[in-house]
Parts: sequence; structure tokens; C-alpha cells
Amino acid sequence: MVKKRIPVIKFHSIDDLSKGRHLSDVAVLLNAFDPEAEPELNDLFEFYNIRLYFEHQLYPGNWTEVQKQSGKDIVDTLYKILKTRMLEIRDDCFEQELALVDRRYYRDFWKLVADLDIIKHLSPGVLISLLKTDERHVHHILAWKKIVDKFDRTLRDFMLGYGGAAEMILTHLEELNSRNRMPMFLPKSLRPEDKEAIVDAYLDRDEPNLNYIRLIENSRDSDLKISPKTRLKAKRKSDELTERLFSKGNSWSVGVAVSFSTEQTEPVIFKHEGSEMEVIYSESFIDSFTNDVDLFGIFAFLFFFTDSANLINLVSKETELRTLERISMRSRYEYKTGMAFYRKENLSTLQIAIFSHYLKRKGKSIEGLINSYVRHLNNALSEHELSFSLPVDGSGYLYKIRVITPDFDFLLKQYQTLADEGSIDMELIRISSGTLRLSEIGSLMTNKYIYCASEELEKLQHVFFSDQGLFHYIKPFEDKYDCLYDLLVKEQVEYHYFEDYQKDGIDYLLNHGYLGKNETGHIVIKKAMLLYILGCFYKDGVISYWNHSGKVRKVLNELLDAGEVTADNTLFTRQERNYYNYYLNKKEFTNGFDLRNKYLHGTNTSLEKEHEMDYYKLIKLIILTLLKISDDINIKNTNHDLSANLK
Repeated sequence: MVKKRIPVIKFHSIDDLSKGRHLSDVAVLLNAFDPEAEPELNDLFEFYNIRLYFEHQLYPGNWTEVQKQSGKDIVDTLYKILKTRMLEIRDDCFEQELALVDRRYYRDFWKLVADLDIIKHLSPGVLISLLKTDERHVHHILAWKKIVDKFDRTLRDFMLGYGGAAEMILTHLEELNSRNRMPMFLPKSLRPEDKEAIVDAYLDRDEPNLNYIRLIENSRDSDLKISPKTRLKAKRKSDELTERLFSKGNSWSVGVAVSFSTEQTEPVIFKHEGSEMEVIYSESFIDSFTNDVDLFGIFAFLFFFTDSANLINLVSKETELRTLERISMRSRYEYKTGMAFYRKENLSTLQIAIFSHYLKRKGKSIEGLINSYVRHLNNALSEHELSFSLPVDGSGYLYKIRVITPDFDFLLKQYQTLADEGSIDMELIRISSGTLRLSEIGSLMTNKYIYCASEELEKLQHVFFSDQGLFHYIKPFEDKYDCLYDLLVKEQVEYHYFEDYQKDGIDYLLNHGYLGKNETGHIVIKKAMLLYILGCFYKDGVISYWNHSGKVRKVLNELLDAGEVTADNTLFTRQERNYYNYYLNKKEFTNGFDLRNKYLHGTNTSLEKEHEMDYYKLIKLIILTLLKISDDINIKNTNHDLSANLK
């Protein structure tokens, strides 16, 4: 064994992108292993981490079975030495032993303290002494329930006086968990009033972290019960800190402008200047649509409210988040948004507002346009009829919102009944006073939406389409492409272009038939249809089954039979339902607009301008709903001969 070296090998998870480099180091370290040398404590922890790699069947790529067995024998022997040394720990030597451990192995040290039941030899006093010396260890201690339960009162007393306790509690109870975050167990004796007192004291700081203040704002009364008074205090603190941040110039604009041009011949022109975007529509082009049904179609094909598969474009998508937005702190009860989402939202609201003004100049109204489209849908439904209309008079926005909100719910209930019962039974609808759930609104077709249900397919999505993937950055192309799929489609890639740490993954893709080699020896994509499907999943998280070709549906059917994907028969996708809930209520997300409830309970603002913006938001949801209903009806009518697929 090489002495006086800094340990480098650390096992994080089987999905960790650094595992290829670490496994290369494993081979070097084991080749240099000297069984006669006495290992230091950090050497033992390093070999313990190698043992974790081996337990997950992760070995250097070129190792034979003989080398694997030899490696396992070495790490098992050294683990026995580590285990023996750990079992000798008592109060009088605990802090001295821990002081020898490299920081990267703190988690492993505390794991063994729990797993080997070393805590039975330790007193509360040694824990108090350690935390007085180094408070950071509390993060590792709270990761192990066995330790927390043993020292419950000691840890509760410590947290009541610990300056970092509020951030720990908020991270544990409110923040959206990342995949590889360490678990955390709070002392059972830490009462709800203790937690609120800790949070309240945090709000009194001069410079609390704004990210944590926003977690308090968006918290939900679950494990962390925050009183309205404390929540209001958090909101005011958030406003204060945000204003202070903006006053220093630490912000950026994502402005959107929309206009109509009487001279422009192109239907639409997008202009970008920095982070600002201007969208200009041709008024003469829009004038060419002479009937209300065609005019309504502008929301789909010109304003891009929906895409070519009739999925709602406006939902927040993980793939549209910037890297910092993906990793930024956020509440687990928060609708995950980013700059791209806000740009789409601002644009769609402005599109409705300016289109409404355009219609008024033409002697029409957006409400009348919607009413005409409902009549069009009723014609398509033949013997069924949806009862829905918007007031077209000059009433104020507040009055309109309070009138159309329950009518919008009624429209959704009608379609739910049609999908469930095959007809719109008004008596059945009126007799049911239960709360409407978007997830219960069905589709007229089976297999309406397909979702990925396979861990293997999810990994492949990341491998081929993520800009955080491991394989697309290679010489001679370097950072020319954002993902492996684009690289292989657009370039001739040779196997030797990949680094050694990348070749294990590429070999896996070759051996499982996702990649192959053509007649010239270049790496090429195989299973093209499957990868197309994975690309759709990566982009949207869902596939609209009936809006794809028969070839795509054939592969989807195979995946359904294999249990690698699942199907839902609903009007809205899961992502679309989240979007609606973000707008309509706070049942799912605490950072939403709560349009339905705040006007129902009278907690809305008194400002007419805000009423106008809320009205346009509500109109947008109605338009999207009618587009989704239209898609559902069209699919049914187009595939009427496929009786086996009809409800």
C-alpha cells in the first residue's frame, strides 16, 4: 500500500458520473497494494468505499473474473480490520479517532457507528463535547435514525440553540429533495412549537438566506406547522430582502413584447435582443380568417398554446430549466418554474390581451369567439351538447371572474360525465356536489397518454438527451453538441474518440443494441424508433399516443406489454393537471395563483388591473380546455373504426 497519500476514492451512488474515474483509480490502488504495510484509518475508509463499488457490481472495465475476486478478497480483509478498529471506540477515544478521519469519509464513519451499534458504548456527554467543538457533525448524525433515537433529548437541546437549525429543519421538511441527498431524522422530542420558534428566530436575523425565507413562504401545514402570523412575517422579510437585492442591481430582465403589424406579410416574426423578446404578428394574415372557428385555431398554430401532438406547450418543463434553476433550492410544495416558463406565461397572457383588443376593433370579442367554438364542438359531438357560454357584455373583470369560475367547473364536470357515461346527464351532474378532480376527467379513448415506467428507459433518456450526460463531450467535437443523440446523428464518431472513463458506458450501449457500428466502423444509433420515443419522454415527460404514427404506436404497444411504460385515459396529462392546479388552487402547490379559491372566498385584491390579468389567465385555461376537448373528440371521430380502443 502506498503510504502518506491523500485518499481519492469515494462511492456516492451507482449513477454518479465520476464513477468511471474512481474505478480507474481503484485499479491503480489495488495493483499497488502491499499486504505487509500497516494501513492508516483513511486508507481503511478508502478501501471501504471500494468495497461499496464492488457490492454494486461496479469494477474497472477491463478486469477479468480472477481480478474481481482478488479485489474483493483484499477489500473484505481490510474491512474486517476497519470493523475491529471501530468496535474498540469508547468515550475516551471517540473524538481522537474522529479527528483522524478525512472530511469526505465523515458520512461513512457515522454510518458504521450506527450499523455496528457503537452508540451503546457512547454517552450523551461525548456527543455534547463533539458538537461544541464542531457543530457540522450534526448534519451527519441526523442522517442515522438509530443515533438520533439514542440521543433524542441531547440533540433536541442542541438544535434549540444551534444557529443552523432552522435551515436544517426547512431543508428536511420543506425543500424538494434531490436524488442523492442524505436522509435526515429530527429528534422526536422536537415539538411543533419548537420548530416554529426556531424558524421565527431565523426570521429575526439581519441577513437570513432568502432561499430559506421563500421555503417558509411556500410551506404547507404538514410536519412543519407555521402560523399565519409567522408566514406573514416571512412574506414581509422576503419582500424586504428581494427589494434590497434588486436595489443592488442583482437581477435581469426577461421582457416580452407583443404587437400587431399592418405592413408585415410573414404570419409571425420573433425578434431577440439579449434577454428581451418581441413577437410581431401580421394583422393582414389574421384578417384572412373569416370565421370564428378558424380564428380560434390561432391559439394553437400561431400562438403555440399547444404543440403538434396537442400537448399544452405552456406547462413548465424540466428540460427548459437552466442548470442553476434545476439545482436551486425550492419547496417540495412549489410548482417548479424557471425563466423559460415565465417567458411563456407572460407571452401567452399578452397574446390573449392583444388579440382581445384586435377582436374588439373588428366588432367581436374573445368571449364571443369562445362561445362560437363551443357550438362548433357541440356539432362535432353530434347527439351530445356541452352547456357553456361566457358573458359578452361590458361587465367588470371582477364580476366576470366570479360568474365564469363556477361555469368553468361545470364545463369540466360535463366532459367528465361524457367520458365516464357516454352521455352528458345534467341530472347526474347536478346531484353530485363533490369537488372536481382534474385527474378524474377521462378521455373518450383508451391509451390516451403514455408515461415512462422503466428505470432503464429513464437512464437512457439522460444518456442520450441530457446536456449533463457523460458521453457527448469528446474530441474533436468538444462542446459543439448538447447531447449524445445530436452528436451521433450529425457526426461520424469513431470508438477511439471516447476517453477510457467513457468507454464502459459506450460498451454497455453497444452490447445492448442501442448503438452499433456501420460498415465504416463509425458509432451509429440503433433502435431509432425507441430513441425517438425516449426523446419525446425527455422533452415532454409524456406521449400523446393517438397523435403519433402507427409505427410509433407499435413500439409503444410493445413497451406497454413489457410493462416499461404505462397508459392513462384522461383529458389532461399529469403535467397539464399540475399546470391547472398551479393556476386554480393551492391544493398541490403553495406558490400558485389560487384563482378559483381567492375569488370564491373574497380574498382577492381590489385592484382592477390585477382583476384584468387574472381574467386573462382564466380565459387562457378555458381556451386550453377547449383545445384539449377538441383534440379528444377529433381522435375519437378519426379512429371511430377502432372500436376496440373506444370506451
